[in-house]
Amino acid sequence: MPDDIVKEAREVFAAIESDQSENIKRHTQASAFMDGEGQWNAAEKEKRAAAIPPKPSLTFNRLPQIANQIINQQRQVKYGMKALPVDEQADCEKSEIWQGLFRNIEMQSDAAAVYSDQFQDVVECGLAYIRVGMEWADEESFDQELRIRRIFNPLSVRFDMHSFEPDGSDANVAIVSEKLSRVRYKSIYGNDAPGGDGFEGQGDPDWFGEDSVRIAEYWKREFTRGKLYALVGADGKRQFATRLLPPELASGRAIPFVGRHAVTTAMLITA
Repeated sequence: MPDDIVKEAREVFAAIESDQSENIKRHTQASAFMDGEGQWNAAEKEKRAAAIPPKPSLTFNRLPQIANQIINQQRQVKYGMKALPVDEQADCEKSEIWQGLFRNIEMQSDAAAVYSDQFQDVVECGLAYIRVGMEWADEESFDQELRIRRIFNPLSVRFDMHSFEPDGSDANVAIVSEKLSRVRYKSIYGNDAPGGDGFEGQGDPDWFGEDSVRIAEYWKREFTRGKLYALVGADGKRQFATRLLPPELASGRAIPFVGRHAVTTAMLITA
C-alpha cells in the first residue's frame, strides 16, 4: 500500500510537470530577470565574451526599485480574515467569536509578514503560495493549533493540471515537493528513512539522485456519489442530511420530507 501511493504520487507529479513545463520555465525566467541575471540573452552574452577583445555585458537593473514601489504600497494595507454572518443559523455574536479566533491565528503566525512576503513573490515572478496547517501548540502538549506559513519556493507547488480556478480550489490533486541533500535527508528522517533498494522510485534520478533526495507531500480528493435530503425539523427549520434519518425527533414528532437531489461528496486523502 505505501508503495502504491508513492507510485501514484510520482506519476501525478510527472504528468503535471510535463503539462506545466512552459509555465514553470516562464516563472523561472521572470525571477532571474528580476534578479538581473537573466536580462542578457545567453547566446549574445557568450558571443560578447568570446570576442577579441572581449566585450563587457553590463546590467543596470532598475526593476527592483519599480517592484519595491508596488510592494511598499501593499505593505501599507492591513490584510486579514473577516468573519461575516451569512445565513439564518449565523449571528453577529458567533461571527465575533470566529473573528477573534481568526485574529489569534494570524497573530500567532505573524501572518502580516507572510502575506507581505508572498505578495513580493507575486510581483517578482507572478506566483506565490501560502499554506494553512496544524502544528503542535508546544513540545509538551498534544493540542494542535492552526498556523499560516510561507511556502518559500513557489515552484515547489504543483496543482491539478485540470484545475482552472486561480486559487486552485477546484484541484483534485496537489503536490508540494523539495529536494534535499542526502546528508540533510538522513539528519531529518534518520538512517532508516525510506530510500533503500526496492523502494518505489529508487531508479528515478529526479527523486533519488546521487547526492539528493526529493521529498513530497501529496493530496488528492476521492469522490462518493449520494443523495442530499431536505427535511423540516420540529422547530420548523429546514435541515439537510446525506442519508435518511430515523423518522423521530427528540419530541417524538415525525420529520416531514421536503425533497432530495443527487450530490457528490469529496474526501481529502493525504500522503
